[in-house]
Amino acid sequence: MITKKKIVVLGIVCMMLLNCIGCKNSNSTKTIEVSEKIANSVKKSGTCNVSIEPKIELLGVVQYLADDPVILKKDLYVDTQKYSDDISKYFSKYKDEEVIILYKEMMKTGFTYDAAPNSMLYVDDNLKLLDNISLHESIITKAGGKEKLLKFFKLLADFRKNSKFDEFYISHNEFYNECVLDVKNRIDKSGIIDKIQNYYGYKQNSYNFIIQPLSIGGYGVRIPTKDGKYDLYDFMVVPSDDAEFFQMVVHEFGHSYVNPLTEKNIDEINKYSNLFSPIKDTMAKQAYGSWEYCVNEHIVRSISYRVLRNTYGTEKSEEYITMDTGRKFIYINAISEKLKEYENNREKYPTFNDFYPELVQLFKELSIKQSSNQ
Repeated sequence: MITKKKIVVLGIVCMMLLNCIGCKNSNSTKTIEVSEKIANSVKKSGTCNVSIEPKIELLGVVQYLADDPVILKKDLYVDTQKYSDDISKYFSKYKDEEVIILYKEMMKTGFTYDAAPNSMLYVDDNLKLLDNISLHESIITKAGGKEKLLKFFKLLADFRKNSKFDEFYISHNEFYNECVLDVKNRIDKSGIIDKIQNYYGYKQNSYNFIIQPLSIGGYGVRIPTKDGKYDLYDFMVVPSDDAEFFQMVVHEFGHSYVNPLTEKNIDEINKYSNLFSPIKDTMAKQAYGSWEYCVNEHIVRSISYRVLRNTYGTEKSEEYITMDTGRKFIYINAISEKLKEYENNREKYPTFNDFYPELVQLFKELSIKQSSNQ
């Protein structure tokens, strides 16, 4: 017969056993928890947001392994050689991964230069397509189709995990922070963003400078916002020379002001495509394979050198104009001269948008002159 005393003792023993089991389960749970390191943007916010982004550096590693010519593997700019060597040592064993093979295939259809980093603005940090914006048709075309692009994003996410990319990225946070701080200080000190806004006559929605330590140059990209303006992105290497840095920033952000105007006036612009004929082959070798691209590049370069002149002087500006003329940007002098009319009549032309028809007229005059000389 079980007495009350025995029941109480038995209850106490059961409670002790349950507590012990609970402690054991609790301890077991702690031992199997895994805290993975997650790479985050290294960023400084302000008039121009400056950052190094994990997904862009991940893309850069794939481009590096695929021998994409847009990626440097030698020290042309400050502090990049060690970074390049680190990438080689850490990731070289992955050079035959499926994502590398696919990227090489996509390069053949034009998925390189600005198209590749541009595509990364349409995915989140987990490389999933964003819901609030639609992929630009030109990106889909250069990728070889939407299906192939989505496959690339998936393989890129797998590569990130398999290669433990985040650990590599985090181990270079000090280098990234130094780069971001340097660029932020140089942008603030020079007042580049204010000078861009003053020249074009209005502000865009945001200005975002994404550093690509191993890129060969820069790419200006824009994403439309609901108010009709754009979020501007400048993917760029960081040259050590201040004047070079200055004109590159003005140049890349300038594309987001100029390109939409050319697109809007493209029917009129195309009437003067005979101007492309004498420089077509040389332009194509520099990745400007259409008259539209050529027009944009001429205008953006001309404006960049006008803004550069106001900060670094005529001599420095003329150096760039002479260099570009030698590379067959043969209409820069005429455009630069025409821009003086804009600069001296800002009451008549409050914004560059108001002046753009005058540049169309200039191309018409140049076209007529060329035709008459033939």
